[in-house]
Amino acid sequence: MARADNFDISSADGKAQTITVSSNGTAQVPGAEFISHAEILRDGQDLILQAPDGSTVIIADYFAMEPAPMITAPNGAVLTPELVQSFVQSAHAQYANIDQASDASPVGAVQEVKGEATVTRTDGSTEKIVVGTAIFEGDIVETDASGAVNIVFIDETSFAVSEDARLAIDEYVFDPGSESGTSNFSVLRGVFVYSSGLIGRDDPDDVEIQTPVGSIGIRGTTLGGNATTGEITVFEGAIVLRGPGGVEMTLAIPNQTAQFNPQGGTIDMVGVKDAAAIGQTFASVGVVAPAFFSAFVGNTNPTETNNNTTGSPAPAGEASPANGPGTNEAETAPGEEAAAPIPGADLSMDLAGTADAFANSNDFGDAAGTTPPTGSGSALASPSSVSAPAPTTSTAPATTTSSPSAPAATEPVPPPAALNATPPATTTPPPAPVLNTAAPVIGNGGTAFLMPENSINGSAVGAVLATDVDGNSLTYAITGGNTAGAFTIDATGTLRVSGPLDFESGTTSYNLTVDVSDGGFTTQANYTINIDNINEGPVFTSGTSSTVSESDPANTLVYTAVATDPELTTLSYSIASGNGSGLFLINTATGEVRLDVPADYEAASVHTLVIEASDGTNVTQQSVTINITNTDDEAPAVGLNLPTTVFEGSNGTITAATLRIDDPDTAPADVLFTVTGNTMGYVAFNSAPGAPITNFTQADINAGIVIFVHDGSPSVTGAGFNFTVTDPASNVLASQTFNVDVTLINDRPEMGAGTAVLTDVVQNDTAPAGQSVSSIVNTIITDEETANPGIAVTAVDTTNGTWEYYNNGIPGWEAITGVSETNALLLESTSLIRFVPATSYVGPATFDFVGWDGNTGTLYSFADTTSGDSFTITDDTATVTVTAAPASNPVLDLDTTTVGFDYVVPGGFTEGGGPVNIVGANAQITDGNNANMQSMSVTISGNPDGVGEFLTLSGAGVTFASTNSIAVNNNGTAGITFTGSAAMATYQALLSYITYDNTLDSPNTGTRQINIIVTDDDSDSSTVAISSITINAVDDNDTISGTAGNDTLVGDGGDDLFIASGGVDSYNGGGGINTLDFSAAGAAINVSIAAGTITNSGYGGTGTFTNIQNIK
Repeated sequence: MARADNFDISSADGKAQTITVSSNGTAQVPGAEFISHAEILRDGQDLILQAPDGSTVIIADYFAMEPAPMITAPNGAVLTPELVQSFVQSAHAQYANIDQASDASPVGAVQEVKGEATVTRTDGSTEKIVVGTAIFEGDIVETDASGAVNIVFIDETSFAVSEDARLAIDEYVFDPGSESGTSNFSVLRGVFVYSSGLIGRDDPDDVEIQTPVGSIGIRGTTLGGNATTGEITVFEGAIVLRGPGGVEMTLAIPNQTAQFNPQGGTIDMVGVKDAAAIGQTFASVGVVAPAFFSAFVGNTNPTETNNNTTGSPAPAGEASPANGPGTNEAETAPGEEAAAPIPGADLSMDLAGTADAFANSNDFGDAAGTTPPTGSGSALASPSSVSAPAPTTSTAPATTTSSPSAPAATEPVPPPAALNATPPATTTPPPAPVLNTAAPVIGNGGTAFLMPENSINGSAVGAVLATDVDGNSLTYAITGGNTAGAFTIDATGTLRVSGPLDFESGTTSYNLTVDVSDGGFTTQANYTINIDNINEGPVFTSGTSSTVSESDPANTLVYTAVATDPELTTLSYSIASGNGSGLFLINTATGEVRLDVPADYEAASVHTLVIEASDGTNVTQQSVTINITNTDDEAPAVGLNLPTTVFEGSNGTITAATLRIDDPDTAPADVLFTVTGNTMGYVAFNSAPGAPITNFTQADINAGIVIFVHDGSPSVTGAGFNFTVTDPASNVLASQTFNVDVTLINDRPEMGAGTAVLTDVVQNDTAPAGQSVSSIVNTIITDEETANPGIAVTAVDTTNGTWEYYNNGIPGWEAITGVSETNALLLESTSLIRFVPATSYVGPATFDFVGWDGNTGTLYSFADTTSGDSFTITDDTATVTVTAAPASNPVLDLDTTTVGFDYVVPGGFTEGGGPVNIVGANAQITDGNNANMQSMSVTISGNPDGVGEFLTLSGAGVTFASTNSIAVNNNGTAGITFTGSAAMATYQALLSYITYDNTLDSPNTGTRQINIIVTDDDSDSSTVAISSITINAVDDNDTISGTAGNDTLVGDGGDDLFIASGGVDSYNGGGGINTLDFSAAGAAINVSIAAGTITNSGYGGTGTFTNIQNIK
């Protein structure tokens, strides 16, 4: 009966089953015993329900869910979150008096107890209940199968429970001043009787009793009920029943009875019960609440009430003597301790009056105010109070000896005395004489009981109500009709279930024969127990696991769910959970589970499905494990393919960090590589680097034993190999390329066979053109890393001339001097080198060199060639030959496109047309033995127009001459002289800059000759080349101006004369000198002379033209 807040699941002996919360917020347990008779435990966030047989269910994360789920049983019983909280709560949360805020105080005390009962406090401690045990808010009261407890609360409420009962005091708040408060209780199982005190007389919402099948709202009421069967009876006042789904029913007629039907979602009206039926139902609780039982069941023979008692009843509020009417089997027995007073608790003011009223009230006793009989073997109602009892038979006693019966009546013990006073001393009376004058009387023989099928063992069916006039102890026995031992009867006469009750098995009722004996006489009666058919949930008969291959196609049958329904209802199947990926489909009618798509072992090798079978009302779940078997259906795939790096001519390891082929179905040792081609090397095992291989595995790569051996090729890219991959199932990865990057090692350049020879140099050539290094040594020096190696000059022959190199950094030619093997001049392949022979020398000249790859050293600097890998080990000698050349004069051709060396300027020169070039575009200077010219002269023959005609060297030409160190002497008219040694091409280019121009208004017509001579460095001059230019005059109208005084004006017809002031001017119009006399007092006079006339063309003053002669 104990309760725990923490639970070790290992104690469940492997019987634990995890229940899944469905989408509608409910979790169904396998049987009703997990609702009514389970220990409700907490393990972290999990809720644990442990049935009496040790079976356990777990609702994982129950206490973390919001809202908490409803827990249902196949019979419709519900363990609400409120009920769970009632029986798992862990701390005192309230106190009895709402005006107090100190430590928790008792809210009631145990008035009577029979058999075994315990109270579990909110701190988890458990105490055995005795008379006077204090009750606190949050306590859980439990009885065993034959135990019973009656609690009186401080507002005069009484609550009695029995038959393996479990009661939680959820909330109790009472204000004595206003006589109001709130009280809420939960009854998980058992029989109970409740009588309202001050709380709940007006508002049914002030008092509520929760059960697994429904709740009860109470208003000024006395009621009884069975939390296990759901049957509720109102004895006085009114109650409101609230069932599943919000259905309600009010009971307000005395003895009116209804039954919760959670499975059907209804509350069924049973009707008004008679006293016999009520007595039968509540017999087990009557032993601790006799006043209640007498009041509502009735006592038609009050004179027999105390026939077997001695002494007088104790005054109200005092304990009865041990041999008097107040003696109660729940009182402290010899050797036991009385209930200890509750520290700080004083119930005397609250409970004394309640106890007195309870003992003396007409509502809780017979008309005479006496207490009805109680105690073992006592009848709870006289035979005359039972309606239409069945005939009973009595048998004479076989012996007249028997144990004396317990006292016939007990007065309720007021809690204050039990809590706050030392019990009075008692004396043990002498044994009473044993009387046995009559057989026991059975008051309810022939009664038919209704018991739901599948009731758990120990459930109370009903009571055999028997009395003995002699007060002897009674014994009970089932002597007939008890097929398969389905029932037992205990010492109180209560019939209980002891075997399976199954309506569908065909046994729908039992006819029991019960013998009641007082030790001498035996009375027999028959009872019928009808089995109530309960709509039971489906039961799975199919297995809990299955296997399917990942190679199986869609629609493959994986599993068939099979369940049976005791009521033979057609079932429907569904997958409640575990199918989040949608891999499976279920046929709701047949239970066949098939693949919707092929399974994937690599994605999930195990799927746990929760299959539900439903009969339309009840749902049963079964967990089914589907195992996926692996098949090799995956082709190898590239996981990594990254280049590896090796040194030139060396080898490198291929690791899984650079090459990894993944095959989820295949072990690395079975992932087979096949080499289909190598470039710049080959694949090998590191144990035999000289032996190329064509096959290896991913396991070999993982082990680091596969290498690539480089063949020394001087290329950083392009090395590697091609491969394919297969697995044992012949799945193939198509051809792939594995690249190998090469880190080059600088090899020495090599000097090959051959002779380095330069082009011959002509005798006395002071400026040979020079040759590139590559043209001298490109067939002799080779280097793997450098396409065009250079040279390092280690020695030069300067006996007959000078070796020079062209330094692009200056630029200019520099002599090579002071070189040696340790101080060699570095020249690249494009560098120019030449030999300048001494005057008149004819013969060979040489220089020595080694190859240079350019990796060390600086161009045009000097380096030690005896160390490092940038130079060839051997050297070579380059030779140039200076050949004698015969003397020759330069030849000047002013236009190579025409015959001869002279040139005629096309179109000549036209007056006013601007300067013209004196040579053609293809003018050329040649010299057989000289490359340079030292001078050139250009003159105009005759120069008839004097300063009016002249040769011009444009500004660009002057710059060009200066740049090439040529001095220019231009006399401004008829001639230009160029001086300075320069290449023939330079002088040839200068000719293109020379032009002829004539600025006269009336130049002399005819042909001008431009005479050109060049002289070479040998002072040999060319033949004069002549450029002929025809002068073309233009007849134009000129303005001729005269100054003050007498002027001679030259012009022709149509010219305008401008005469500044008076005087005599002569005018030469081409035919002689003509005179023009004029006088003028004003400004200028413009005279137009044309065809012998003079026309005033703008004179604005006065004046007279005179002496005009020969004007044309």
